Amino acid sequence: MATDSVAERIVEWIVTQLTTICTADGYHNDVDADDVIRPDRTGDGYAPVDNGIAVITGDLQRAPEHDFIGSPGAVGWRLPVQIDWIVRRAADDEESQDQLNLRAISDVLVALSDITCGGLSINADAEEIAQGGIGAGQGVTVTWAVEFRTSENDPATQR
Repeated sequence: MATDSVAERIVEWIVTQLTTICTADGYHNDVDADDVIRPDRTGDGYAPVDNGIAVITGDLQRAPEHDFIGSPGAVGWRLPVQIDWIVRRAADDEESQDQLNLRAISDVLVALSDITCGGLSINADAEEIAQGGIGAGQGVTVTWAVEFRTSENDPATQR
């Protein structure tokens, strides 16, 4: 069986990290691992759920500043990953929506605080953070930008 590309392994790492969010580990929220999903390319089967997180990969981009000359050479890449979290609570919840959103943002930033993505990347950081763009205005979107390097002749070999 072929090894997944470095890009795919990075996204899998992100999904795994998001499934670890729970109050018992010091986070503000509890995330059910089944509610962290990667919608398929057509969106079939994707139905937003309260406290659900969708992880959506953007277009893979070249990052030539991370290239290395060699035999084989190394090619630099940049992968944006959009994390959409629907943050809704009961109507009688006394916390404001912006408090809930800011806590969710904090949880994402802490869960993904390893800038090497488990040793797969050169750098990773929040590129953009927005509130209210999903779930009838009740949620957050964090775009995580990951920079990594692969062998020029094998996208599954991390360099």
